[in-house]
Amino acid sequence: MINVLKHKGKRTIGQGLVELALTLPIFLLVVYGIFELGRAIFMYSAVLNASRDAARYAAAADGVQANDTAYLEVYKDCDGIRDRAKTVSSFVDLSANDAILISYLRYDPLTDTDEPIESCEVLNSTGETLTHGSRVEVTVTSMFNPIVPLVNFGIIPISSTTTRSIVTGVNIWDDGSG
Repeated sequence: MINVLKHKGKRTIGQGLVELALTLPIFLLVVYGIFELGRAIFMYSAVLNASRDAARYAAAADGVQANDTAYLEVYKDCDGIRDRAKTVSSFVDLSANDAILISYLRYDPLTDTDEPIESCEVLNSTGETLTHGSRVEVTVTSMFNPIVPLVNFGIIPISSTTTRSIVTGVNIWDDGSG
């Protein structure tokens, strides 16, 4: 009877090791998948916030600066818009040339139509100004690269586009008492 108890203990240890060997890879794969999905959601959130904040910066009301010839309207500040997106996006690489794209839709109140302007640089080169109803569109794109590529998905682009109406000629800084 004592021999039977000794053999039974050895069998359960061996059975436990076999079960662990079968379930551990599946468990680790699930944990890795949760980790990578969390990274992808975090990256999407950072890209979305960068797009929204850069568009908010570009569409902000600016002071009326008619007497200052060196004044640059906020929606024309290409570097400022890009810097705002880079500041807001934490742990996301936006250093690529096409990571932050800025375009405009010029509103024509006579025909009630929008005419696209392809980039911030094109708008600045023409020297024109936009009116109320015109919109700025900021697209932020980053590349998600899995840490351990178990399934060959390759690099996945994560992108967000935000469009906001431009507010111009409104002096929000002066309360009129000065």
